Amino acid sequence: DNYVIHVAYAQLLEETDKEKSVEIYKKATEIDPDKPFAWFNLGALYVNRGVVLYNEANEVEGDMAKANEMQEQANDYYEMAIPYLQRAQEIEPCDRNTLTALKNIAINLSTRDADGYEEKYTKMYKKYSDIEKGCK
Repeated sequence: DNYVIHVAYAQLLEETDKEKSVEIYKKATEIDPDKPFAWFNLGALYVNRGVVLYNEANEVEGDMAKANEMQEQANDYYEMAIPYLQRAQEIEPCDRNTLTALKNIAINLSTRDADGYEEKYTKMYKKYSDIEKGCK
């Protein structure tokens, strides 16, 4: 039940077993829910999955449907990252990496072709930009 060991182990697992890594990070958040690192790393793990899918979608040639599907999956990962990053931000309100990640997600999701996304994520971007301004 050591938070630091769980976070370190999860970081190592990110390269070889992402699902197990998620499990270990979640266990770390249960051990000490008031430390930000496991929360941030969980969010970052999902963001990174989204980035990989976006990059792969950009390499798809001649199959727009497949590329669009991959981009939608990437957006799903971005949405999965939000609650973890928000929790990390609650713990450390002015952490630049967390605020930047949340703003970048908002930018990406504001262009998603679904009802209400532009307004919702434009507000989210403004919220975290305002918080960041207050931290300076």
